[in-house]
Formats: sequence, C-alpha cells, structure tokens
Amino acid sequence: MKKRCFTFPELVFTLTALSAMALVLFSGIFHIRERAKGELCRSQLEAFGKMTLSYNETYGTVPLTPLWDTGKKLVSTHNLYLYWRVGLIPKEKGIGSPGNCFFAKDYFCPSLLERKNVSSKTASDGALLYSSNCSYGVRRDTRNVNEGKKNLWEKDYFDLAALNSPATFNLYGCATRRTTGRAIRFYFSRLAGGNTDFLASAHEGKAGIWAPDGHTEFIDRDTLEKTFGGNARCWNE
Repeated sequence: MKKRCFTFPELVFTLTALSAMALVLFSGIFHIRERAKGELCRSQLEAFGKMTLSYNETYGTVPLTPLWDTGKKLVSTHNLYLYWRVGLIPKEKGIGSPGNCFFAKDYFCPSLLERKNVSSKTASDGALLYSSNCSYGVRRDTRNVNEGKKNLWEKDYFDLAALNSPATFNLYGCATRRTTGRAIRFYFSRLAGGNTDFLASAHEGKAGIWAPDGHTEFIDRDTLEKTFGGNARCWNE
C-alpha cells in the first residue's frame, strides 16, 4: 500500500499551527516568570519597608542620604549600609565600605538585576553580592512632607510620622537612570533640575513601590501622577 505524503499546503498549515502553539506556550512561560519576579519584588519591598519602619521607630528618623564618618571625611552612602551596620541586615549579606558596598540580591529589583549589568563581588562564602548603587531607589524630590514647611529635597533626614499621607508617598521603588537604563538608588517623582533618575516600568509596564503605611503595589505612569503626586514625565520606560 502506497504511503500518503503531506501536500505542500498541509505542510504549511501544520508548521503554522505548531509555530502558533509554540508562541502561545513561550508567551505563557514568559508571563509566568514575570509574575513570579513581580511577587518576589513585592516581598522584598515589604522587607525593605519593615527595616525602614524599625529604624524609624528606634531612631525617630529615616536616612535619605546617609553620611558616614570615615575619620577623614563624611562619605555619602546608601540606606543599606546604615541598616547593615546597625544589624537590621545580617552581616553575611553585605561587604564593603560606606561609599563602596555590596549586598545580597534580596535588596534589588529582580527584574532590573536580571536585565542590567550590575557590578558585583563574591563574598567569602561564595555568595554573589551586588553594588548598593543599583538597589531599590529611595524617593528624593520637591514634594512637601510636612504641611509645606520642609521639602524632602531640602533635608537629608526626616521622621515618617511627619508625612501627611503615608499611603500615597512612594518612598521606595524600582528605578532606573534614563541615560544608562541601570537601576539607581535614588529617584525623583517630581521634576528637580535635569535629573533622569525615575521610577521605571520594570514589571510589564509598572514599577513596584513601597509606601510608609506599610503597603506595596505596582503602579504605572498615570497612577504615579494621579495618586502619588508625581509628574508624568518622571518615568522611565
């Protein structure tokens, strides 16, 4: 009995169907991975926020631009270094000096850490630690925090209790620098000079944020402007 072969139209149809199925499959896997990274990011932001609340409760202030006295000069460093030195971050999860410190991936947006070339060092136990310059961004801009008396931009420390509306103040978030696309440790929600460090669409068009009332959420550019008092232009795609 003679075997029947595929005709050319049948072969084209079969290959097209298989390609479509593969596209749907890979798209589904991609979205599952992105959702997983989003949930991890949310969990990490919550942990970051709890550290901040704990520090604020103990010291009555939150460092926005911590200055560390090296004995010779004051060095600007990241909140992470200060939290690490006071024991809020386990000692094994960080290394380095005030202006050059590295931490475990727990304190970085997983999407930005994966997509960007972040400087890293290997700890004594073999764990990979990343530059604090690329950690979650801390908000710095001209938004009033205490009935118009003081701007965040004008001082380096403030008490979270001074916030009039903590639920709509995005203190931490996934942020990048527009010129390089790399994650950045500070960002602006309102325009301040020629800055390019803004919240970024790290999670399918949205940025993860943490507010001092303790909640996290993923916001887009419109939500930044309408709910959190930011400028629509202060956003990196």
